[in-house]
Amino acid sequence: MTVWKLLSTRVVCLAGATSVTGSIQDYPRCQTAQKGIVCDVDRENSWKADAITCLEKYGVCHVKNLINEKIAMGALPLTGSNKILTQKGFKQSTTGRWHKTKFSREDMSRLEAVESAFIELVPMFFGKEDMTNIDRSQLQLLISQPQSENQFFHQDNSRHGLTILVPLVTVEEHLGPTHLLAGSHHITNRTGEGNTTFILLEETLSNIEFVMNNINDKKPLVKIGDVLFYDARTLHRGLANQSHEDARPVLIFRYDLRKSPPPGHGIVSTLFFRWIGNFL
Repeated sequence: MTVWKLLSTRVVCLAGATSVTGSIQDYPRCQTAQKGIVCDVDRENSWKADAITCLEKYGVCHVKNLINEKIAMGALPLTGSNKILTQKGFKQSTTGRWHKTKFSREDMSRLEAVESAFIELVPMFFGKEDMTNIDRSQLQLLISQPQSENQFFHQDNSRHGLTILVPLVTVEEHLGPTHLLAGSHHITNRTGEGNTTFILLEETLSNIEFVMNNINDKKPLVKIGDVLFYDARTLHRGLANQSHEDARPVLIFRYDLRKSPPPGHGIVSTLFFRWIGNFL
């Protein structure tokens, strides 16, 4: 597997000037920008530490120019009619959203080349947890077809997990970016004391005021070569693709601890967190 030289990288912490547990002064190398806090990374490997800090505080981090564009664009076939997608093994979850989770050896080789750009961050995110205790719980190609509908707000996991989104096209606003409620990962902040509906509801009610005072509504516009990281507990949804012609293909890599597999929600808590996302 070929590992390419990382391009010049910038880390964007998707939050406002005030963080959940501190202020912008916590980031000596960062400066205020119109769409968040932009961290200019001056060493090839320093982006990982900045990204971890962003994820801990805000639950969201946008790393620019992390992946070679040719590698990203050549990862997998991108578009097709609904009939063609069905023939290629895609399944439709909600209107216009098509998912492929089974890949050939050749496709897996391409996907692993993409993954190699950020895989070292994964154990760091889990507190230097040994990779034998971490599962890649999901690897999928998601295509949002033209005129696809909004998703509902949800968590990928009620417990500590990491979702990584790799755009295969430049995502402009009309294509339906991922809508994230930065800071909402603090709403279920236990690390493994169970995830029954009662525990999740009790936990949410205990933390809701804190989250309401620190939440930031973000819809990052990512381009080919960028990577969007977010804590699996961060409330989010895919927005509608308003285009009449262009699809929005993205790769999604998910990592979870074996002791707390996803999704960690039942029907009642899923509906409750859907309502919480709309309320926030």
